[in-house]
Amino acid sequence: MRSDQEPKERRMELVLGREGDRSGRSAEGGASRRREEWLMRRRRARTGGLASELLKLRTTESDSTPATLYRTGKKTEKSEQEARLSAEYPVYVTRHPYYAQDPSFDPASQACPDFTSDEFAEDQEEFMAEGMTHDTAATLLARARRVNMRKEADKWRKANEDAAAVEEERARIFAEEEATRATLEAFGQEEALRADKKKYPHKYSPINMRDPPNQRPDIPGTYALKRLEEGVSLELYYLGREGLDAAKNTAVSGDDPKTPFSQSSGLRFYTHQQAFGVREPLVQAPGLHFNTGRQDPGVRDPYSRMSHTHSLWYR
Repeated sequence: MRSDQEPKERRMELVLGREGDRSGRSAEGGASRRREEWLMRRRRARTGGLASELLKLRTTESDSTPATLYRTGKKTEKSEQEARLSAEYPVYVTRHPYYAQDPSFDPASQACPDFTSDEFAEDQEEFMAEGMTHDTAATLLARARRVNMRKEADKWRKANEDAAAVEEERARIFAEEEATRATLEAFGQEEALRADKKKYPHKYSPINMRDPPNQRPDIPGTYALKRLEEGVSLELYYLGREGLDAAKNTAVSGDDPKTPFSQSSGLRFYTHQQAFGVREPLVQAPGLHFNTGRQDPGVRDPYSRMSHTHSLWYR
C-alpha cells in the first residue's frame, strides 16, 4: 500500500510506468533515447579538447525547443568551456563573430592610418611632452598601433584556429555517423537479400543463355546410382536412355570379357559382359516346387523358401 508521504515525482513515475506497461511500451522511451543520444554526443565533444566544446548540440527535428544542457537537474544555456572562451575572447567570439567566420579579415593586414592628420590631433596631445613635436607624437601613435594590432592578430588567429577545429570535429562526427548509417543500411539490405534467397531460392537461380537441347541426356535413377556405388551388377536398361525395350533387343555375342553392344539407335560400343546382367539358368532348389512354392515335408532345408524367392526375381 502506497503511503501519502511519498514524493510527488515518485508517484508520477509509478503512474507513468503503469501507463507505459498498459500501452506496451515505456512512456519515457523517446525522452530516454534522446538523452542517450545527447550524452553520446557530449562524450564525443569532450574527447576533442577545448575547441570541440563549441560544438552545437542539436535536438531532434520533432523537438522545437532550443538545445539545452542538463546538469544535476538544472538547465544551462552554455557549457563551462564555452563560457570561458567567451570570457577570454569577448571581442572575437561574442561581439564580433565575423572575425572567426571571415578569414580575409586579418588585423595585421589593415593599412596604418595617417596619425599626422587633424583627425588624430587629440590623440597626439596624449603623447605630447616637453620638447616633443607633433611628428614625434604621430610616430609613437603608429608604434603603439602596431603593438596593439599584433596582439589583435594573435587573438584573431587563435579564434580562427578554434573555429576550424570545431568545424573539423563536426565534420568528423558527421562522417562517422554517415558511415555507421551506411554500414547498418548495407547490413540490413544483405540480411533482407539472404532471407529472400532462403525463402525463394528459385528466383535467384542462374539462367543459361543457350539454345534448347535437342537430345535427352541420360539421367540414371537413384537406385541405379546406389547400385553403381556399391559395385553390384546392374542391368543396362537402368542406365540407357532408350529404355527397357532397347535393352531387350541388345545383341550379345561371344565369351570375351569385352563384348560388343549395339542399341536400336545404331550406337555400338564395347563393354564388359557383367554390365548386362546376363541371366543364368534357373536351378531348382532341393525340396522346392516353382509352381506352388510349397516346401517338401521330407526336406529340412531352412533356406529353401529364400531360394524360391530369389528365383522369382530372375524370372
